[in-house]
Amino acid sequence: MKKILLMMALIVGIFSSSARDNYSHDVNSLPVAARTMLKNNFKAAVNHIKIEKELGRIHEYEVVLNDGSEITFDHSGNWKDVEMGKNKAVPTALVPVGIATYVNQHQNKSKVIGIEKKKSGYEVELANGVEIKFDSNGKFISYEYSVKIGRIPAGANGLTRPSAPASFVGRDVTYVNKCDKDIEKRNYICIFTMR
Repeated sequence: MKKILLMMALIVGIFSSSARDNYSHDVNSLPVAARTMLKNNFKAAVNHIKIEKELGRIHEYEVVLNDGSEITFDHSGNWKDVEMGKNKAVPTALVPVGIATYVNQHQNKSKVIGIEKKKSGYEVELANGVEIKFDSNGKFISYEYSVKIGRIPAGANGLTRPSAPASFVGRDVTYVNKCDKDIEKRNYICIFTMR
């Protein structure tokens, strides 16, 4: 019985030690595709890299730059998520043309400060607090916007009140997908489609 327990403890120890995340300051610990993307799109140097592992294999890389920007790469070095540091915009080369055009036309040229690639498309965060979902071709799907508790409108058209970003004022909400109360942040998170 002791041998079985000892063997199980050894196996658990091996898996837990191989599953630990590692940290590095060496850009060469990233795959070539990730290094190339960083070199071509960012001026700031790498502050540190978190190498996340699952079952002993590299799952993703989380890179933090000296300017506070954060970029997540998959195990092959393809970027998944970009969150910019203070007062910075996502490099234009990383924002698909359709998304950039939509933002310029409908969001008063607000800066894209975050972009996430998903299987279903993109999620974009703007400097004005608006989040927008796009399909994989860069076509608009829906908005997500946080409003302070107490300001949530009685009806969907209330989202055109002045408490919303200027780009929403005077526009009609055509469909409210969902509205959830976020108690911690004291906000309502609403996902909706507009004309």
